[in-house]
Amino acid sequence: MHFSRRSLLALGASVFLGACGGSDRQDQPTATTEYDPIPRPPLSGAVEYTGTANPFTLGVAAGDPDPHRVVIWTRLAPVPGAPRGGLDGRSYLLTWEVALDEEFSEVTFSGATVAEAGAAHSVHVDVAELEPAVSFWYRFRCGPHTSPVGRMATLPLHTLAETYTLAGTSCPINRAQAAVLYRDIAQSPIDLLVFHGDYVDIDTDDNDLERIRALYTSARTSAELQAAHASCAWLVASGLPATVSDAAARAWWEHLPVRLPPPAPGEPFPTYRHCSVGSLLNLTVLQPRVDQSGRTVLGREQERWLLREPGRTNAVWHAVSCRGDASVGERAEKLLASQSIDNIVLLGTTVADETAPLWQQHTVTPARWTTLSRFVDSSTGAITVSDELTERIARSGNAS
Repeated sequence: MHFSRRSLLALGASVFLGACGGSDRQDQPTATTEYDPIPRPPLSGAVEYTGTANPFTLGVAAGDPDPHRVVIWTRLAPVPGAPRGGLDGRSYLLTWEVALDEEFSEVTFSGATVAEAGAAHSVHVDVAELEPAVSFWYRFRCGPHTSPVGRMATLPLHTLAETYTLAGTSCPINRAQAAVLYRDIAQSPIDLLVFHGDYVDIDTDDNDLERIRALYTSARTSAELQAAHASCAWLVASGLPATVSDAAARAWWEHLPVRLPPPAPGEPFPTYRHCSVGSLLNLTVLQPRVDQSGRTVLGREQERWLLREPGRTNAVWHAVSCRGDASVGERAEKLLASQSIDNIVLLGTTVADETAPLWQQHTVTPARWTTLSRFVDSSTGAITVSDELTERIARSGNAS
């Protein structure tokens, strides 16, 4: 299927506005974050991509799901190793589609958007008006090219889900571990992946935007990472402190499927937020920082938010994702417990190393939280995977 620039502009005016939030819900805080929906870039001024090289070399991704919305992402880079991914300084038109089946025989939503040059030709589409607790498939089109297909699922609304599969992982310590990690995730049945950390190791004081973009681009060319992103929606807990270089914050935002406003130059970049899986699970992702004494802390503003936000739901389970030393997780748990919140589970509170699980798969029911931990032993150069199973029983007062 091929769209002319005129038809794309018409599609953007008619379909995109209706599918991505023409209702009252558009102007309200979402179940996932307290941020407004992502601003839509204007279609005027963008051009159609006519190149022969596939621009979807970095894959697709979905993130920050709630009962009615999911963010879908891609970035155009026909030549990933070249400056600007092989593109010039123009912005390009794309279309997107969301369907109920992988073959796209039943497309439920579609629209047009723009890959802006100022955002490294990345795209964040906040798809709205979706039905709760439903799996969808999505893809993009740019000129004559079609992206890989990704799968995503909206969260349940109000209902007490019988079971929900949650996965959690952190930064892999080397390329070999990363390949095993992302391949294993892509092949596993997961409803939502919580990722605490980052793909790349950057100096948060580094303000060389093009250099940092190149690091993310290199990471994003991994076939295993692309497959993991395409397999399910991600909720990303940033490894960046709130006070970080403008370039580091900008590059992070450009390469991840998050419902966060673009970072403002010279301003802090908070990324902590939460979502609710019906009445089964409330999930909070925090953003630790290092204070002047070198301690890893949450800070007063984030602590006040933690006390206020998660208490809005009466979920059976309350999970907290917080990458950092154990004291940060213990502090978060203490704050929640002070609000009479029970059945607290800490995710990702230790930094990845050779002894940490590669990733953890959590099967959550109203009565039980079962964790399957996956380990990799690469000390001899051969990577093997072993499983370790732990189980936690919900207190009866919260499991009914």
